[in-house]
Amino acid sequence: MDSYQKHDDTPGLSAYVTEISDYIEKFLDNEIRTWKQVDPSISPPLEALRNFIKGGGKMLRPSFCFLGYRTQGATTIDPLIIMAGSTLEMLHNFALVHDDFMDRADTRRGKPTIHKFLEQLYSQNSYVGDIEHFSNSVAILAGDFAFTYADSFARSLPSQCLDVYDALKVELIAGQQMDLDAVYKKSITKEDLSRIAQYKSGKYTIERPLQLGAVLVNPNADSRLWTDFGRPLGEAFQLRDDVLGIFGDENLTGKPVGGDIREGKYTLLIAEALERADSKQQALLNRRGQSDITDREISDIVKFVETCGAYKAVESKIDELYNIAIDALENLHLDKDSLSFGKYLAKYVCWRQQ
Repeated sequence: MDSYQKHDDTPGLSAYVTEISDYIEKFLDNEIRTWKQVDPSISPPLEALRNFIKGGGKMLRPSFCFLGYRTQGATTIDPLIIMAGSTLEMLHNFALVHDDFMDRADTRRGKPTIHKFLEQLYSQNSYVGDIEHFSNSVAILAGDFAFTYADSFARSLPSQCLDVYDALKVELIAGQQMDLDAVYKKSITKEDLSRIAQYKSGKYTIERPLQLGAVLVNPNADSRLWTDFGRPLGEAFQLRDDVLGIFGDENLTGKPVGGDIREGKYTLLIAEALERADSKQQALLNRRGQSDITDREISDIVKFVETCGAYKAVESKIDELYNIAIDALENLHLDKDSLSFGKYLAKYVCWRQQ
């Protein structure tokens, strides 16, 4: 995580995140050594995956898992919570690798995405043929490695955790399908967008990790932690992601400004803008996702989304969801440290800059 990680209200988080990073790095280093002896061709996707994960990430899913764990009275960083966090982080990287391919994204965290990294690698070596297709195919395999490793990590968790983890995986894939479908549909409703936000990001980023950490300690943990607190916060997370996808600082997000417009994503920002647009402005907004869209058109769309009131409406929605989540958190009667930790993560989710 960014500077929020150093906040005084997050006892143990920095050490926990470091443990997960070290475990995953050592695991992948060992896998690379093992498979190099079998066949050197297996190294590139594994090395690309290792470098991608080392390239930095917010560790948000393990952090919410740790919050769930802490709310049940656990204070030590034992092997099971490290394994739970490692499972979530590895699964998240699987999702990113495949998502970047589906979105045709060139960069992530300011560096080439795995399929682009592999394209550069294979172009410089003794390979011939359709290198782009080859690299895309290997990138999918890199994601498959991550998915399989996440499953192997999860095997050491108690059965009540595996039920949560299985639900998380299915919801993650279902959410991705909803998100893809929305790009190509002629029109969708705000209710559709809210549901997509929940499944695309909310459940697997916040709701299920909270539940996983809580039931790891207490199978009968209060479900209001991940429903009443986690659910609205999960939607707020996706809305902030949408805002950053259009208005984010490229130096912080590692993605080009207006990237979501180029990819044609239909978000609440776009829905709000379309409601406020005349026929000419609607035509401009509907240029998003077109292969021949120009930088000027992207700039004009960004400007209109901001000036028409759509940006302000989404920011107000994030504020509303944050307040709902905090009210729910305070009603759980948590200990002081857990309450502070939860508020800290909620603020990060809603107002992060990357």
